[in-house]
Amino acid sequence: PAAGGDPAPGGDPAPGGDPAPESADEAAFQAALTLWDGQQYAAALAAFEAFLQAFPNSARADNAEYLVARAHFELGAFDRALPLFQGFAGRWSASSLIDDAAYYTGRTLYELGRFADAVVAFDALLRSFADTVYLDNAHYYSGRSLFELAQYPAAIASFAAVVGNAASTYRDASIYYTGRAELERAGVDPNQPSVHYPAADRAFERLFADYPNDTYEDNARYYYGLSATGAGRLQDAIVRFTALIEGFPNSSFIDNAWFYRADARYKLADFAGALAEFDAFVQRFPASIYADNATYFSGRCHYELARGAGDANEFQAAIARFDEVVTLFPQSQYVDNALYYAVRSYVNLGDCAGARAAYDQLRRDQPNSPYVQRALTALNAAGC
Repeated sequence: PAAGGDPAPGGDPAPGGDPAPESADEAAFQAALTLWDGQQYAAALAAFEAFLQAFPNSARADNAEYLVARAHFELGAFDRALPLFQGFAGRWSASSLIDDAAYYTGRTLYELGRFADAVVAFDALLRSFADTVYLDNAHYYSGRSLFELAQYPAAIASFAAVVGNAASTYRDASIYYTGRAELERAGVDPNQPSVHYPAADRAFERLFADYPNDTYEDNARYYYGLSATGAGRLQDAIVRFTALIEGFPNSSFIDNAWFYRADARYKLADFAGALAEFDAFVQRFPASIYADNATYFSGRCHYELARGAGDANEFQAAIARFDEVVTLFPQSQYVDNALYYAVRSYVNLGDCAGARAAYDQLRRDQPNSPYVQRALTALNAAGC
């Protein structure tokens, strides 16, 4: 979600004197500004463009051109906004809106996904306008750009400049993305998980303490759970994912949290508990990107329960789940796994024909899978 907000666009005329209140250009400018203030951006764009055509030498011309660019930005026409922001200082060297245009150059590049260029633009703004009203905004979006570029230490440094500003409307988002960046660092810096997972936890816990019921809380609670998962603290992960599931039932992360809570139970060898969660997940979230994962691991739970108890019914249930993975999710990364464990399940049932059929399908459909040889080994060991 978006966070905070940008300052309202400037309305001061360029140096050289205010236009007379009763002048035609001032009346036209104020009429266009009224449309802008009402967030009627398309109408304001047309009005400011008409103003520039009629009054190219007005003291309000720089304001109007800036607001034309801003209107394009607000309308999502970033390709049109960018050259206007980039060329603004060259055309209006005495304008009070140069730092505004410089900031929105970076913002527009960010919205276009040109993150490296956005970082350069924000750095230029911060060097040239150390006291700009956009100071925290620029640090935040520079951090977001660096985050997208996977330059996590630099992103954290940018966010720190905002976190230290208690008045910033971007402070909560900066704390949240600090946690996200530390979590990503734990994934790419395997030698330092004992550093980055606790750092991620501290950031998320700071968000919970400083901003209860914040826009980012459900997101943060999901990644808070992933931090515990990554650190191998699976019981903590279950508690954290449960807090999200129970506290934010409408979160966009609800299916993710539900799946990873079940996965934590599976890794703790609580196969009965994990099975109940995976099966409930499939019923609740049939369109989730984790639906194939949950179906496969439901089969794995049945398989592990069958191995522990020697229960033929559990092996049959496992085979049914593995068949669902192959049939319902033919592009799943778990298709070869499912066929392999179907072979193993059939072998445990003494059903060589079923085992051989599953192996033949695995060999035909997934010839490069490492499970082909493993399935063949299982068949040979069983005399199938």
